Amino acid sequence: MDQLLVQGLKVKTKIGVHAWEQQIEQLLLIDICILTNLQNSQDILANTIDYANLCDLVTKSVENHSFNLIETVATHVAALIQENVNHQTVTVTINKPGAVGNANNIAVTITIE
Repeated sequence: MDQLLVQGLKVKTKIGVHAWEQQIEQLLLIDICILTNLQNSQDILANTIDYANLCDLVTKSVENHSFNLIETVATHVAALIQENVNHQTVTVTINKPGAVGNANNIAVTITIE
């Protein structure tokens, strides 16, 4: 099975369990992996996944919601992709850089089959 990958999609949203976090937008970096057959695209966009539309769909949806947990964001994005792209396995990683002062990044990965 082939993979379509989106790495480091930058999205700002209200995210966090603390009240102050819900008052500001924070940067999330989203990685997406969709298992699909890419070999039959025949160099025609309609025969494959339009990754520009995919990125726009995810960005708008995450920006228009607020979340407490990155786990919830990952589940939301994976379900959104499955609903709109119609492929069996979707893996989403949500990165929240600077979430913890002494760590570069905190991330969670969710796979929906």
